[in-house]
Amino acid sequence: MKEDVKKQSEQNKKQSEEIRKQSEENEHLRYLVKYFRDLKFAVKSEKTNNSPQSLLFNEAEVVASGNPDSSKDEEIAVKSHKRKRGGRRAFPKEIPRIEIPHDLSDEEKQCTCGNVMTVLEREIKEKLDIIPAKIIVYQHIYPKYACLPCLNGKKPGHHFKVAEIHPEILPKSIATAGLFAHILTNKFCDHLPYNRQEGIFARHGIDISKANMCNWQTQFYEQYDRLENFFFDDIFHAPVIIADETTNKVMNEPGRKNTQLSYMFAFAALFKGRPIRLFHYRETRSAKFLKDHFEGYSGILQTDGFKSYDPLCKVLNIPHAGCWAHLRRKFRDYLNFLPKDTFSGEILKKIKALYQLERDWREEKIDPNRLRQHRQEFSKPIVIEIFNLIEARKNEILPQSDLGKIVSHAIKQKTKLFMFLEFPQLALDTNAVENAIRPFAVGRKNWMISGSPRGAHSSALIYSLIETAKANGLNPYYYLRYLFEKLPLCKNDEEIKQLLPHRIDPKIIEDTSI
Repeated sequence: MKEDVKKQSEQNKKQSEEIRKQSEENEHLRYLVKYFRDLKFAVKSEKTNNSPQSLLFNEAEVVASGNPDSSKDEEIAVKSHKRKRGGRRAFPKEIPRIEIPHDLSDEEKQCTCGNVMTVLEREIKEKLDIIPAKIIVYQHIYPKYACLPCLNGKKPGHHFKVAEIHPEILPKSIATAGLFAHILTNKFCDHLPYNRQEGIFARHGIDISKANMCNWQTQFYEQYDRLENFFFDDIFHAPVIIADETTNKVMNEPGRKNTQLSYMFAFAALFKGRPIRLFHYRETRSAKFLKDHFEGYSGILQTDGFKSYDPLCKVLNIPHAGCWAHLRRKFRDYLNFLPKDTFSGEILKKIKALYQLERDWREEKIDPNRLRQHRQEFSKPIVIEIFNLIEARKNEILPQSDLGKIVSHAIKQKTKLFMFLEFPQLALDTNAVENAIRPFAVGRKNWMISGSPRGAHSSALIYSLIETAKANGLNPYYYLRYLFEKLPLCKNDEEIKQLLPHRIDPKIIEDTSI
């Protein structure tokens, strides 16, 4: 009898365990379905409430529906005052103006009293026009000179002279600095693949093949690949380097299948107060390659917590900071899946409070010493409360459940997430590098693959130039055009370094864009 009871008890335990596992699996599957549905269709925002951005792709429909609020200026409460948002922004001053006068006739200027009316003021209404791309062919003419008496007399020596050929960014090609900058800006800023650009040129009667554009890109990289090393040299002097990585499909990699994924690493840093955005292609996600670049580095590495960076930081004795945005995103996704989960809601409220404090201090522009003091006084208690909540609930949550995995991630990242309290040079998150890597992710949807490792390396260098130019407030097209004009004239590496977008004087690029 006792054996039957014992057997029944074991069977019940086994069934309970199976039910628990099935429940966990069902919850996980429901979570995944909700997550990927939101990923595809929902508003891409980290806010948990509805946002005006939800109308982003329905602008015409909203206006057409006769929404009475669509034409009103919106009032936004900003601390102690209200600010109106709306109205048209003035056109940039550097855009040329053409005046079109609209005057009264001499008869209309005559007042009924007999006097001639006087101009009190001029009302100016600006209208924007655009002229399609203007294509120009530069004919470089080189007269060839000869000494006819010497030639006729058949005297020995060199009797011919011709003007020296001007150095060019792409020798022996039809591309000027302007055309090459235009093509790269179209692809790497506006996400227009070379095959689409080929069609656009064809509409203008110009034959520039996709193959030519690809060759120009790799030719530039092979000639100036050392620019990437100059970027690495400069971020090495930054107090903080933020790192992230994303997938990149590359064809024809030696010893690898075309179906295997490669990676594009991205780094954000400051060089003498100016931002750098560096991209680097690798075949795998391993961060071991950074050992050579970071040897002797005395700053802080900040990442999203990917484990590959841990052994690197340990070997090089580099502090490894974490990212609060990634933890916030995990709790937000779970709260979207289960809106009534008060635990996740409470964690998100406290993380939101951390970000609000950072925004206030950023607006006040407080110095690093005061920032550290403020973080110790105001932020640290909030961080402690967050982890006290997590520690109190960790034993109540099933470890293999989705919430259990989030809690486990938070506990593993605890030391890294506390680090910003001690180092004022750290931001709360890695958003600086995520914002830089986003254009690459958008462009990847258009061209999907890199045709070769050389192509991937060259793309990384061009992204570094363009994203760093953008981070420094430079117009990418005018910067690239200036760079391609000046690079062939440089006599040494030091002159080339001064052309990097985080080193160059922004006023030079402003002048060339007028």
